[in-house]
Amino acid sequence: MKKIHFTKEKQKIAHVVIAKPKKIEVHKKITIPGIITSDPGYSFVVSSTSKGLVVYPSGKLIFEGLQVKKGEILASVYPSANQEHWTEIEQAYNLAKVEDEFSQSELLRVEELAQKGVIPEKELLAVQNKAKAASESLKYSSRRLSQLKGGKGKAIKIKAPTSGVLRKRFVKSGDLVEAGSKLFEVVIPKKFFARGGVLRGDVPKELKISEIAVRSGGYAAKIKMTEVLKKRAFTFDYSSHSSEIAVPLTDKVLSVGETVEIDLFFKKGAAEITVPRSAIVEIETYPYLLIAKGKDIFEVVRVVTGISDGKRISVVKGLKASDRFVEHGAYEIYASSETESMDEHEGHNH
Repeated sequence: MKKIHFTKEKQKIAHVVIAKPKKIEVHKKITIPGIITSDPGYSFVVSSTSKGLVVYPSGKLIFEGLQVKKGEILASVYPSANQEHWTEIEQAYNLAKVEDEFSQSELLRVEELAQKGVIPEKELLAVQNKAKAASESLKYSSRRLSQLKGGKGKAIKIKAPTSGVLRKRFVKSGDLVEAGSKLFEVVIPKKFFARGGVLRGDVPKELKISEIAVRSGGYAAKIKMTEVLKKRAFTFDYSSHSSEIAVPLTDKVLSVGETVEIDLFFKKGAAEITVPRSAIVEIETYPYLLIAKGKDIFEVVRVVTGISDGKRISVVKGLKASDRFVEHGAYEIYASSETESMDEHEGHNH
């Protein structure tokens, strides 16, 4: 290991700071792009219970983003199957009415002829029975028609299942829909999911998420991880290429469809020896620290680093808790040794 002599005077000029490593729990941070979606737990889809014609309330605009109240009528569905049934009943009634009018007219004619002795009593009895049957048929058809008339103008009212925002309109007024067709989606505002994709390898298996921040511009919503939240929020599938993370949050600034950055903070669950990232000197792509070995002597030691939160980094090999390392000024000390080596080399050439 290389040792460097760097005097106190030079240390003052370079503002060298010597410190001991801190044993703390470092949180690794990765940032992934994401998007805000409605929270499925607070999203309600309204579907049609019947095949029919969708009609919006008269004089009311139904648009996406509309604030609605629970029970508010969003549309009406006029069942087409019932319409066919009504038509059939109306036709049967009209036919029965015509037959009854004809039978009653025929009965009057035959009764006049019977009084004159032109028509035998047997034929009169047959016409009377036919007129009676037609009258009964008309009464039955009339009863069926009156029973349905009360429901003919009554459509199925489609109401908002909860107070919230009409996020999605799947149909427009005048559309024919099938039973089970989606009509509207109503969401409770400010209940969201922040969704993003995490590539396999970005997150070491031994690390656990400790905190999540969802950022948009200069705004950040922070979410502390709880066991309940972990179970509901996401699953990492290490066998696949990537996994989705979906974080439920309640917020007054973010909105559905907004693109965000999701910061994931990870930790091992145990304290580690750490140093500031700025203390690491990179030499030929490997990390090194300068360890103080007296007042003016510094030893260049290669180390193995672990996770970093952007400010501090864990050192898993090459540094002891009792060591004193150069926290500030490491590059100046190392650069001075390289300059001196060059000067010495040039001096040998003379």
